[in-house]
Order: sequence, then C-alpha cells, then structure tokens
Amino acid sequence: MFEQIFRAGAGIIVGIWVARYLGPEDFGMLNFSVVLVSMVVPFANLGLDGIGIRELVNRKSETEVVLGTVFGLKLAGAILLVVIALAVAWVVRPHNPTFLILVSFAALGIVLKSTEAIDLYFRSIMKNQFSVWSKSVGLLFASLVKGGMVLTGLSVVFFGFANFVEALLAGIFFIFFYKASTRQNFPFLQFSVREAKNLLRDSWPLIFSGFFAVLFLQIDQVMLGILSGDATVGVYNVAVRLSTIFYLIPMALTKSSFPVLFKTYLSSKVQFEHQVLTFLTVMAVFSYAIVVMVAFFSEDIILILFGNAYAVSSQILMIHIFSIIFVFSGLVRGPWIIAKNLTQFVMISNLAGALFNILLNLILIPKFEGVGAAWATLISYAIAYVVMNAFYSKTFVFFKMQIKAFLLIPCFKRV
Repeated sequence: MFEQIFRAGAGIIVGIWVARYLGPEDFGMLNFSVVLVSMVVPFANLGLDGIGIRELVNRKSETEVVLGTVFGLKLAGAILLVVIALAVAWVVRPHNPTFLILVSFAALGIVLKSTEAIDLYFRSIMKNQFSVWSKSVGLLFASLVKGGMVLTGLSVVFFGFANFVEALLAGIFFIFFYKASTRQNFPFLQFSVREAKNLLRDSWPLIFSGFFAVLFLQIDQVMLGILSGDATVGVYNVAVRLSTIFYLIPMALTKSSFPVLFKTYLSSKVQFEHQVLTFLTVMAVFSYAIVVMVAFFSEDIILILFGNAYAVSSQILMIHIFSIIFVFSGLVRGPWIIAKNLTQFVMISNLAGALFNILLNLILIPKFEGVGAAWATLISYAIAYVVMNAFYSKTFVFFKMQIKAFLLIPCFKRV
C-alpha cells in the first residue's frame, strides 16, 4: 500500500512538472510509447505471478527450480514483447525515430522487469518490504533524474531513458536483497522444461484474461495516438492521471476487506451478502463525493496544475471522473466473484468492455478526439462492471445489489 501511494504521489508530482515542460505533443508521445508497450505486457508476464506465488508457497524445497523457471519464462516473454512492440511501433510511426527509441526504452524496461520473479519469492515468504524498497529506490532515483532533466532542458528521449533506468535499478536491488536475505545467488540458470510446461498449463488462461483487462483499460490512449495524434494523447493522459489517482483508497480497502468478507462467506451466506451490499453503498457514497468535487472544479484543477496548454483536459476530466462510480463498484465485485468461484466471468466481462471500448472509440474519436475517448471509457466501464452482471444468472443478484447501492437504498432504510 505504501509503495502504491508513493508511486502515485511521485507520478502526479513529477508528471505535472514533466507535462508542463514537454508540452502536450512530446508528453503525449512519451506516454503513447509506454501505453503501446503495456498492451503486450501480459504476454511478457505470462500470467505467472499468482501461479508462481502458489508454487513457491506449496513447494518450498524446490524454490530454486520454480524461481529459475519463472524468471526464464518471463525473460523469454519479455524478449518476444520487444520484437512485437518494435514491429507495432514501426507500423504506427514508421518515419518517427524518436518514437521508436522511446518504445525501445519502454520494451527493454520490461525485459529488466523479469527480475521481478524475485518479487514473487519475497511475497511468498511475506517479506514484502524487500520488494517495496527495490521498486521505491528505482522510482525515487528516476524521479530525481527527471527533475534534473527538466532543469537542464533535455529532450523527450532522455525521459524515456529515465524510465529504463528505474527498471534497471529495481532489478539490481531485487538481486541484491535476494542475495542478502538468502545468502545465495539468484538461480538464473535453474530452468526446467518440465516445470515450465506445468506452469504454462495453469497460467495460459490468465495470459488472455490479463490481455483483455489491459486492452479494456488502455485501448483508448492507443487509439487516440493512432487516430488523433500525440498531442491529443498528452491532453487525455493528464485527465486520466488525475482521475485514476482516486482508485488507490478503494483498492486498498478492497484488498484489506477480502479476508473478512471471505470468512463471513464461509460462516454465513446471508451475512456475506449484507456486508457486500454495505460495502457497495459505502463505495457509491465515496465515489459520488469525489465526482461532485472534481467535476465542479475540473477547470481550475487543470489550469492550476498543468497550465493553459492542457485546458481541454478539464472537459475530459469532467467526463472521465464519472467512471469511478462504476470502477469502485467493480472493485467490490472482485471479492464477491472469488468467493462465488466465478473467475471466468471476469475475463468475459473484460472482453465485452474492451470490444465496446474499441467500437465506441472508432465512432467517437474522429469527431470528438479526447472528449469522445472519455465518453467511450465511461460507457464501456458501465457495461463491463455493471451491465454485464445483469446478463448472467449467477451474477444477477450482485447486479441488484449494485442498483440498490447506486440509489443509496440502504442509507434511506437506515434513516
């Protein structure tokens, strides 16, 4: 939780500084390169994070083989990602060498992130502090470097290099902390073909689930970059950064509440449903308060933080902030889905959201650019997190709870 708050805080503070310095065009190009690479990150991770932790917990005597195999698979997936990312970048921006360099730095950063296999080990033994220190040191150094780049007036390429340096430092510290805590070298070469087959057999559905999720959440910025240009991506990204910063608190609440909810589910299904409805209502009230505050002051927020160059972002923010109503409700759906063992439904709803997002973006971006993308995002979030629940018999009961929460019926009953 500390790492997420620190990352979000640094991202906002440094992001504002960098955005004002680079301007919408270069800032948009920088973010477009990162988003384009992130679209294929699920194929680099290979859905191994949850599976890897499970195997490390259950087979402590085979830690080196599991860890070495996970690292090898992640590295192979990341190298494949570099090839795919560069090919896509060449198709999208064939005559823009600056963009190709930025994509290269972003893709190479993902290759270095294969060392985050060590993160799975630390999480499996409840030593999360080593992971936090590793990532936070890289983030802090990269943030300071970006600040220095602004002061010295360097070009956008160097900011892409700073992101690469962040991944490099994080990888170095992961290896350092692993060696310091275990008194052993990281098992880079402990790769087992048999182990790889077993891991991929269990993880392949998660690869596509992760891809659909990323496609659903970030396809708007990719399509803006292709259909409208880098400046529009820069203006849009500013609004999205401010909107998504509010996800941190409900995400932390959902993660911390899951064990309590699951224990209640095992003891009393009726009490479980009551707790979920209460949680949904709290999230609805919280999201309404944020929407009113941000939508009312969106223009002032953008102008004060980012300046006149990003004035259009205020219109995008005013629309995009409404999506948190559906996102917050969707976060509560996560524990409910897991308790009911309906995890495949998440992949289906993410796919539906992604398809609607693509279709709406194709219709709205050519006419309304970033504002159209914000409307597409808002509608697709509503479909994926709420409407889809009404079309499946096993999730219809959750849909009814969502409607009650949106209408604040539990609050009126209490009054």
